[in-house]
Amino acid sequence: MAATSATSNPNIKTFRLPRKTEFGFLKVTLEYADRLSFDIIHLKSAIRRAVQDLFGECGLARINADILKFDESTGCCTLRVDSREFLNLQNALVLFGNFDGQQCRFKIDQVSPFLLGLDSNSRADYD
Repeated sequence: MAATSATSNPNIKTFRLPRKTEFGFLKVTLEYADRLSFDIIHLKSAIRRAVQDLFGECGLARINADILKFDESTGCCTLRVDSREFLNLQNALVLFGNFDGQQCRFKIDQVSPFLLGLDSNSRADYD
């Protein structure tokens, strides 16, 4: 990180984060019309199939999504992906609609360049 002087006072410094981050983070829910629960292996297979359907074998080799957190009861997970492939993964998940002969969809709940950004939701209804 580069430090720059905010004023003529040398004791006061401001730090700027780099514009490009290494990873992008997504909070995603896999939803089925008639299936209630599934495990993390099924989720990872669905993500890989979504990428393969849209980008083929080359895209599957290039786009790697890591599952950081998974809730089996809701099907919600937190994904980490390289920032250069962030939009490609997001597009693959949005366009995915059928896995193992069953209708399904990925609902993208939140996206953020920082993992901490997924912890807070500015659009939540606070009472």
